Amino acid sequence: MALDVVQLRDNEITFVKEYCDVMQPVASALDILQAENKCFIGFLLPTLTSLKCKLSAVKHCVTLTLPLVDALLDGLATRFAGYSEREDLIIASVTLPQFRLRWLDDDRKGHARTLLYQYVSSVEQQSEREAQSCSVSGSPSPSLEDDFFSFDAQPADTVDTRAEVDVYLTDTARDIPSLHRFPRVKALFLKFNTALPSSAPVERLFSLGGQILTPRRNRLTPGHFERQLLLRANKWLLDR
Repeated sequence: MALDVVQLRDNEITFVKEYCDVMQPVASALDILQAENKCFIGFLLPTLTSLKCKLSAVKHCVTLTLPLVDALLDGLATRFAGYSEREDLIIASVTLPQFRLRWLDDDRKGHARTLLYQYVSSVEQQSEREAQSCSVSGSPSPSLEDDFFSFDAQPADTVDTRAEVDVYLTDTARDIPSLHRFPRVKALFLKFNTALPSSAPVERLFSLGGQILTPRRNRLTPGHFERQLLLRANKWLLDR
């Protein structure tokens, strides 16, 4: 009062506290999805699932900001409608060791497991077709006698793909290098987690390009500009 500043009333203080409680998980979700390192498209569905759970939980603890919680939940349902049913996003999340099936409820775990079986089998079939095509094009056709006495002929890979999936889903490791023990799951991870969940890293890369291509450096060739941009963007590797 000495500074002639009106003090906040009790209901206003309560509103500010409730607003912080409601927006804290939203801010955390944004930080996760906009990260540059160790963030893949597989983070999207688990992050959305966790965010919805946290907003639903805080909904029972607030009074003044209840309309804000409803608006956030409705906005998430509208913006990401149908995302939870997309097979590519489900496989991207399941092939991340950090999540696997932990982010799904019991009713959807069976569906995700079946999808993973199907996609791993498709990867196996594709690799077998590629191996057969390479053997046919890279070597002369064997004679009838050689084909008859092919004692060493075995399938390209006799490992049970379903067993690999089962071992992967029960594994407790959560780091990315653990995927080296599961080559078929690793192949799916590389295929479906290439994309980023947010355009923020790309926008930061464009901003970095503007710092390099200044008016006084307008004679840079495209090759030199690309090399300098890559060096500047990956300079954090030098600190290792």
